[in-house]
Formats: sequence, structure tokens, C-alpha cells
Amino acid sequence: MPDKKEKKVQENISEQATEQETKVVKEKSIEELTKENQDLLNQVADLQKTLTKLKDEQKKLILATKVNTLKEQELRNEDFRKYANQKVIKETILPLLLEFERALKFKTDNKDVQNFLIGFKYIFDNFKNNLKSEGLVAITETIGNQFDSTKANAIEQIEILAETKEQKDNTIAEVLLTGYQLNDWVISPVQVKIYKLKTNNKEIKEENK
Repeated sequence: MPDKKEKKVQENISEQATEQETKVVKEKSIEELTKENQDLLNQVADLQKTLTKLKDEQKKLILATKVNTLKEQELRNEDFRKYANQKVIKETILPLLLEFERALKFKTDNKDVQNFLIGFKYIFDNFKNNLKSEGLVAITETIGNQFDSTKANAIEQIEILAETKEQKDNTIAEVLLTGYQLNDWVISPVQVKIYKLKTNNKEIKEENK
């Protein structure tokens, strides 16, 4: 049997081994905890970046919405400005312009009347130029052009039996009155006469194509 001295030595060795194992376990636990803490910090940092990105995107979305709203309001204001005087121009000024034009078509050999018409035309041209700033412009047509119902009104059809170089079906034969357009809206179409091929002759033309 070991004596008391040996027993004491063994106990000391055992205690030291236990302390060493405990120290190793503690060190291992600290490393794991440190790593876990670092992982958590990294996750927090990633979440913070994501949150910041989301906030930035939200700010951009809010800003874009505001910009679009302002643009839409600007367009509405522009449309209102364009057509605010539409009723006044169509019902008051336009008839006056057409009367001016009819008067200028008056033919005479009287020199006094001719001189009067020259001054009258000068006033008429200045009047039209001033109205351009409000978006009112004249629409012109040319004899021989294809009839376009979006800007012209055929008040008379001249029936033709056959087409010639000068007379073709659905083309303008005569321009009677200038048309007028307010910005992009035709408020008074050009008044014209057009050629119209007789129905039977038109059918023959289609068959020969």
C-alpha cells in the first residue's frame, strides 16, 4: 500500500490534471463564444446594411413618386393653359377671322376699294401673327392634294366621269376658306371642294387595278 506521502503526490497530480482539463475547457468555451459573438456581429452588420439599402430604396421611391406627381401636374397645367381660351377663340375670334378672309376674297376694279383691301389685309395678317402666341395657327391645303377629313371639310363634291392629270378621285378641286388649329386641335377645318369619280366609273377603275 502506498504510504501517505505517495498518496499525497498522487492527489496533487490528479488535482493538477483536473485543473488543466478545466482550463482547456474554459479556453475552448471562450473561443467558441468569441466566434459566436463575431458571427452575431457580422449578422448585425449585414442586417444594418440591408436596412440602410431598404431605406435608400424607399427614399428613392418616395422621391420618384414626388417627381412624377410634379411632372403630371405640370402637364395638366400646360394643357389647361393651352385650352383655357379655347371657347373664346372658337366662338368669338374665329368667326371674325373667317369674315376677314371672306372680305379679302372680294374682287373689284375700284382702286379705292383695292387700296382699302391692302390695308385690311395688313391688319388681318398682324392679327393672325398675334394669335400665334396663343397657339392658333392657320391650316392650309393645296389643290390636287388628297382630301384629308381630319383637317378639311368637303362642302361640295364635283362629279367627274374619268380621272385626268388635274382631276383625280377624292382630291381637292378648290380651297374656299382657310382652316384653323388651336395647338394640336383642329377647331375649324379647311373648307374645300373635292373631285368625286362617278360611282359606275369608280367600280370599273377598281376592276382594272
